[in-house]
Amino acid sequence: MTASHEPRECRWTLHRGANRADCEFRITIDLGYEAQLLKDGEIVSGQLFKTRTEAEQWASQQRERLMRQGWQAPDVPRRSS
Repeated sequence: MTASHEPRECRWTLHRGANRADCEFRITIDLGYEAQLLKDGEIVSGQLFKTRTEAEQWASQQRERLMRQGWQAPDVPRRSS
């Protein structure tokens, strides 16, 4: 039996120079939550979790690690009032 997947959900994006890192979640109906770390669109790391909370913790740890290495969140334009 093949596991079915829901669409990907981007949790966060970081940049360093011209490079981009993303963390995406996929809900695997039969197995749980799959968290993937992508650099420039290529999967470099991933893990399967039983709960969303576990996947969120892993994603947060990966983001913190990358930010310590100089990766930054993209600038968010400010809304004018």
